[in-house]
Amino acid sequence: MKKSEGSLAQQPLFGKIALAFVLLGLIIFLIRFFIGLGPTTNMSAGFPWGIWIAIDVVVGTAIGTGGFLMAILIYVFNKGSYHPLIRSAVMTSAFGYSIAGLSVIIDLGRWWNFYTLLLPWRWNTHSVLFEVAICILAYTIVLWLEFTPVLHEKGEDSGIMKIGFIKSIVNKLNEKKDGANKLLIVVITLGILLPIMHQSSLGTMMAIAKTKLHPLWHTPFLPILFLISIGFMGYSVVAIEALYSSFYLKRKYEVTMLRNLAPLTAALAVIWIAIRFFSLLSEGKAGLMSSSGTLSTYFWLEIIAVIIGTILMIAVKFSSSPRFIFISALFLIFGASLYRINVYIIGYNPGSNYNYVPSVMETMGTFALISAEFLLYLLFLRVLPILPAEHK
Repeated sequence: MKKSEGSLAQQPLFGKIALAFVLLGLIIFLIRFFIGLGPTTNMSAGFPWGIWIAIDVVVGTAIGTGGFLMAILIYVFNKGSYHPLIRSAVMTSAFGYSIAGLSVIIDLGRWWNFYTLLLPWRWNTHSVLFEVAICILAYTIVLWLEFTPVLHEKGEDSGIMKIGFIKSIVNKLNEKKDGANKLLIVVITLGILLPIMHQSSLGTMMAIAKTKLHPLWHTPFLPILFLISIGFMGYSVVAIEALYSSFYLKRKYEVTMLRNLAPLTAALAVIWIAIRFFSLLSEGKAGLMSSSGTLSTYFWLEIIAVIIGTILMIAVKFSSSPRFIFISALFLIFGASLYRINVYIIGYNPGSNYNYVPSVMETMGTFALISAEFLLYLLFLRVLPILPAEHK
């Protein structure tokens, strides 16, 4: 692997805007922690979560499954040719899940009690929400463990190795390399198992809200729909971050690998669309697709976006244009993200006495978290050996 080169100065507009959002977000979150959720958000008893959960967690973790999907492809199906994509995918996943965990703490009414998740005697093992929380926590730890070889490699190549005790620790780790490799196998196995558990459970959580979730989205197939959607979302994110990294650092685009991923991405999207329509037809809800007013519009937006992305992704196999790959991936991510937002907010109706529109502080806070992830991604790309050596 080669240390990435570049500077945030190459992206002055994006960098300055993102930094401004981050600084504004710090102020907003400080206000939220000191005066509570009530004055800073539009959440209520009917809507106990808002976009900090629906976008930063439900959508954010789905976007952060690229590392999980690449691990399956490389380590389970032995597709070693995709190994150059794994480090950036794992890094993106680690950021996505870390931001999601932070969002959960921000969203808690009594946020100072977040540590109780680490106390087994306080666990409610019958709760789907508990299973989601504990799996996200565990998977975040696993992702950063999977990322340690990058930090280790950086340490070996940098001046920090001149520090005596650090050099001693690294040497001892190298002596026990076989044991570390065996441990890494366990970590990778957990990294494949945990996302399957909590991503399907995010669908299960809303499956129990039968009287509150609109029939266009409520179905017993929710767990499998949530699970399959991360397939084409994750691979699409891998494509976007690979293309953007090459653009940012003025490197050659990894078009061949991304083209080879296109058929699998499109196949997962086709399966998702088929299950989506099958659930509506088999449950006698076909008429709702056109008779639900504004909700029908949101439904067709998600469906059309995924269909367009799927068609374009199929065509990617016959195209060598990085821009074509990028656009098809954007459509798939938008459609699947809107589906999750529809399930958790737009299609959710706890009663006529409740409505929810995110406050300005909530919206700015979400932009701040996304901007922080963007800046950290560029920083890590710049200082760590993330990308493979460039092909000549």
